[in-house]
Amino acid sequence: MSQVYHYLIKTFSIFVKPALYLAVQKAIHSAQQAHLQELLRRVCKEAGLTQVELGQRLDEPQSLISDYERGERRLDLIELKQVCDGVEIDLVEFVRLFQAGIRRNPSEPE
Repeated sequence: MSQVYHYLIKTFSIFVKPALYLAVQKAIHSAQQAHLQELLRRVCKEAGLTQVELGQRLDEPQSLISDYERGERRLDLIELKQVCDGVEIDLVEFVRLFQAGIRRNPSEPE
């Protein structure tokens, strides 16, 4: 979705307000997004799983897991739940870890 969105923005930029584009860009590349990506990598490592192994558990390609970890694709709640199930961590616990990291490093407002 991200690549398609960026292509449409570049191609049809006269139809999109610049502020909207900047808001989306900021959200995608925020400190909180970076923290989420790091947390995803950490829980996978702690579970002893490679991207390939997690992809196999989720019946998804390794490239999708890589996209999640690099922030190229954002997770919705359903996808996050599936990833948590794949690494055998409770979704609520994952959210607690995420929030704890945000509280320790409040570089951006929530």
